[in-house]
Amino acid sequence: MSWIRSIFSKGRKKSVDEYPVLFNGLYKFDHSNIISDKELKGCEISETLFIEGDIKESPIGLVFGENYGLNILKSIKKRFNNQLPSSLVITAPSGNSDVYSQLPLIELPPLSEEEMTFFQGKKWYKANEERINSYVDKIIKNKSLVFLFPENNAFVLGLFEEIALYILNSDKQPVMFVHLPIAEKNIINEFSVMTFLYGLSRKSQKNHLPYVLIDDEKLIKSNPNKDSEEILATFIQREANLIADFIIGLQQPSEFYQVDQSNFLRIFKDARGICRLISFDVFDNNPELSHLLAKIDKADSFPLKTRATRGFFLIQPGPSGLTTANYRRIRESFSNSDVIFSFLQKRENGAILRGILAYNILPREVLKRLENLGKLSISLYDELGNRIMFEDSTFLGAVFDASKWEISLPIVEKLK
Repeated sequence: MSWIRSIFSKGRKKSVDEYPVLFNGLYKFDHSNIISDKELKGCEISETLFIEGDIKESPIGLVFGENYGLNILKSIKKRFNNQLPSSLVITAPSGNSDVYSQLPLIELPPLSEEEMTFFQGKKWYKANEERINSYVDKIIKNKSLVFLFPENNAFVLGLFEEIALYILNSDKQPVMFVHLPIAEKNIINEFSVMTFLYGLSRKSQKNHLPYVLIDDEKLIKSNPNKDSEEILATFIQREANLIADFIIGLQQPSEFYQVDQSNFLRIFKDARGICRLISFDVFDNNPELSHLLAKIDKADSFPLKTRATRGFFLIQPGPSGLTTANYRRIRESFSNSDVIFSFLQKRENGAILRGILAYNILPREVLKRLENLGKLSISLYDELGNRIMFEDSTFLGAVFDASKWEISLPIVEKLK
């Protein structure tokens, strides 16, 4: 029975003092003083606790695309040193070559702004299909799950969708990570991402391409009076650490019942569309972690009132462990869903909750952003330079067939 005692503390009446007080969710960056005072290992850069443990052959492959992917790679390398999971880099030549040196590389051609369309990305894939697939085959060998990190431009998104479909047709499971950009900051960027999400949702009945959605707008609003570019850069480091936590955590023995990568993979099997990332870092050692589930909106990558039907949580309690009552409350919070929990060996200080919830509906914020695309002035052109005509209700679908586009906000004359 020692394996049970190792994670569950003796049942006792809890007090308010046993609820975690010092914690942060996914988007909050205001605990540097707490981290400094408590000397919690692993928070030096991203204010994120790390799941620790022996690293074996990673069960997950990684594909990094352009700037976003390279920034994730740069941070994730710090966690793995020379034991980086099987990885592939897809990028145009740049001054960041030291980040991906000695990794398999597919070089993108120099692109003008007008070439950054879904059509051009898919066309480039088709022209280089055999070579690209040969690289992908090496990455997915002996893997059943692949995480992809595409840059938020339409060329790369179109290319990565083709790669994801190839991985899926190879009986492997691709999962993309996509950032929802700040509204009206970069019109082309926002249009590309929102149209891409529309395309994935439109095709979801045929192709199961789940993606983790991260809301940059919510991130900025959660950290007022802080430089947005600095926060976005720091968040990339945090995101990389969370991904590393999943990879490392899946290799650690579960203290309650055995959980492995097959359980993690199951939450994505036949999943359609959007997934939510859940993250809590607890800086005190109070064991009643179930109390945090009432505050899950603080840990959620986007707000949604409806329950996801599948999910996976890595939970690493502090030195006080968990009470059996607390464990039951955690499970009961997802009693109507197929959510799997892996309880890891207790930490010396702090506690960690990491989760991904699949089978979500599109959140209202995304639907509203899609509706706002109707405010844009959009001209689409085919490869011959002919303008593509479309009805208002079909223009998003027509975007994927456009070789070139021109997008701008309409000019609104001020009333005199």
